[in-house]
Amino acid sequence: SMAQTVDALFDVANISLSPKALNNSDDNIFAACGAIRSLGASLWGNPPQINGNQSLRIYWSSYLDLLTEISSSIHERNNCCMSPASLAIGNSSSMYSTKNIKNEIENGMAVDESFMTIPRVNDSVSMNYLSLVMIYEIVLSIRRLVDGNLSSGLDTLSIDEWGALISLLEMGLLPWLADFYATDNNASKSLDSDSLLVDRNLTLIGKIEAEVADIFKQLKLFLGCYDDGSYVSQRIVNEETRRKFYLLYFRMVSPVSPSSESVHIALSVIDSWVRGRPSTFNVLDWQKKCSKLLAEVFAFYDNKDYGYDGGYVHPPLVRQAAMRALVESDQHEQTENSSMSSPGTNSGEIDPHLLSRITKNIHADTICKLLFPYLEEVLFGGLNRNGLRLPNPYLAISHEGNYEDFYREGQKLLLSALQIAGDLLRSPSVEKG
Repeated sequence: SMAQTVDALFDVANISLSPKALNNSDDNIFAACGAIRSLGASLWGNPPQINGNQSLRIYWSSYLDLLTEISSSIHERNNCCMSPASLAIGNSSSMYSTKNIKNEIENGMAVDESFMTIPRVNDSVSMNYLSLVMIYEIVLSIRRLVDGNLSSGLDTLSIDEWGALISLLEMGLLPWLADFYATDNNASKSLDSDSLLVDRNLTLIGKIEAEVADIFKQLKLFLGCYDDGSYVSQRIVNEETRRKFYLLYFRMVSPVSPSSESVHIALSVIDSWVRGRPSTFNVLDWQKKCSKLLAEVFAFYDNKDYGYDGGYVHPPLVRQAAMRALVESDQHEQTENSSMSSPGTNSGEIDPHLLSRITKNIHADTICKLLFPYLEEVLFGGLNRNGLRLPNPYLAISHEGNYEDFYREGQKLLLSALQIAGDLLRSPSVEKG
């Protein structure tokens, strides 16, 4: 039967995992390559012409887990470290430093211990050629899924399938993307082997990295929202899955991408992150949502030589956009609530929009409390950092671009912070007495 055939292919592919792929015999690796290609074609077809067999859907998560195990086995993780901030929940050094609400929102806010440092691809130039072929087959399998079931931008995956796919992107494919964009890409590759082997491997490495870059670009579609003209909704339905996907792109993909691409990714995440009316969330959930966004946007590396203007992970334009997004979402709702109010309401009648306006004021107060520490950080030159502290990137991250452009962005961020601070201080939500 079809299921028995798939089980047999899984057994063949698993041969490459014992021992690790790099140390296997060529015969085992060659057999695993064939099994990976056959499984990918069976599950996801050859889109757009041929669809996969939907009766085999129960194998999707297991197959993605298998691909993750194989593809991640070739990466160097010895120097990968976790952020100290991820271990600081409950301590005074927690990255969420808004003191007046910190105790209320810490539960459930611990930063994922993944998405911290991108491992380095092993010495791929001198690697066994068949091992590279196996990685290429894995990448092509994911292209089948992305080009087929995910090409519409609709959420067709289960929570388990999304989890397996995100793990594969992070642990298996992301190092290739970082290597693709690294400025020392060619210089870091060993050339001590036979020139024919080097040329052959370099050609295949180029194909792997180009396919991986295309996969990440196609999946960017899920950073945005679905809009059919009458209804706007998040493309990834499950909130926890959506958060992990956003963090993968915001914390890991954006910093290693070229500057224009990096900013586009970050702005897409910010727009989707704050999507929705503040009053649709209870106060605690809105605090968590906004606090997490600000901590990510103002994230910084341990070493100030990395990133932007003193170690920030994201450029000034992104930090400015995040603060503006939070303020404008609140102001937009205030305008809507004002327009709903009926000026002809009799004094003896209950204003039907009273609760809405009260809720709005509560959320506006939350925005003020959350933003002020970050506004101070901008206005005083980052003396006190409030964002997430990330370990130094394992791969060198270079942001090409004109210094004058970044300087102008920094000045715009400073002016924007001044304006926002003034607007918040004049807001009725912060007036006392």
